[in-house]
Parts: sequence; structure tokens; C-alpha cells
Amino acid sequence: MARFLLKLSLFSLLSVWLGVWARAGNSAEIGQQLYLNAGGYGCQVCHGQFGHGAGQAGGNVRGAGLAKIEQAIKEQPTMQLLATELTFQDLNHLAEYLTELGRHDYLAIQVEEAKLQVPNGSALATNKVDLIFTNQGFTEVFLDLHEMGLPSIKLNPLESKMLPWLRKPGSYSVPGYDQPIVINQGQGKDSND
Repeated sequence: MARFLLKLSLFSLLSVWLGVWARAGNSAEIGQQLYLNAGGYGCQVCHGQFGHGAGQAGGNVRGAGLAKIEQAIKEQPTMQLLATELTFQDLNHLAEYLTELGRHDYLAIQVEEAKLQVPNGSALATNKVDLIFTNQGFTEVFLDLHEMGLPSIKLNPLESKMLPWLRKPGSYSVPGYDQPIVINQGQGKDSND
């Protein structure tokens, strides 16, 4: 009986250890789910669907680590509402997700009617870029991004989509839109990839 209990105890410890190890590999994925759903509405309400601010009150949080999240929860009244909802482990998962988002630059492109609002792409410092397209209008839009080596996308009203892209300097036309997407040479380094 003692051997059985010893084996059961070792098995239980091993199971717990393996479970923690397996979850650690998915920390950024768990953090993404928390980001989208924490408190019933998610962090995206104030920080944008992809952590880039999206013109919302909370601003850009891409790259925010645990210390910055903890400080915000202590100091920001809207963040204090989440203090009782999130465990320390949840905060670690969120930090992992936001750190992952911050590993490369983003370019937020606003789509409204037949116009593209494209920020200056010369500030991009990494070769891997998240292109974030947001439909600001109330009708669906289609973007043919084949010239950039990307698929066409459909954006529903007020929807955002993020496409990872390996930056290639150039001027890219999008059929149906007057303004091209211009990406300059920039510095082009990927220190975290």
C-alpha cells in the first residue's frame, strides 16, 4: 500500500509539473484570450484589438511587460476595475502576449469609403511588420493586397484585421484606392526575432 501511495504521489507531482510546463508554452495564447475577454469586455476596448491603441483611450500597450501592467492596475482607475478579475498568473500571461506583440513594428492603416489613411512607413525599424487594417466605415470593404504578396481581405464594418508581413520597401497600389501604401527603407533590424 505504501508503494502504491508513493507511486500515486510521484505521478501526481509529475502530472502537475507537466501541466505547468505545457501551459507555459501557451502563455502568450492564454494572454491573448485574456486580452480579448478579461472583465467581460477585454483590454481591446481601451487599447485596440491588437494592442496598438487604435485611437482608443488606453493607447498602445504592445511590448508592455509585467511591471508596466502592474503599475497601470495600481494607478489607472479603469485598470483598477480588473484588479480583482485577474490573478498574478493572468497578468503574467497578458505580459507574455503583449511582449510578443511588441517584438515587431506595426503599421495601422485606416480604411474609410474609398480612402486609405496610411501613416508614414519610414519609422518601421523591424523587417517583420504587423499590418493592421481597420474599416472605419459602415459597409464592408475588400482590399486586394496581392501586390504586397498578401491575400485579399474583406473587412466588415468597424472590423480590424492584422496580417504579418515581411517588410519590402516600395509603393504598393491597392485597386480601388487612390493612395498607395508606401514603405521606405527604414532601419530594418529584427533584434528580437
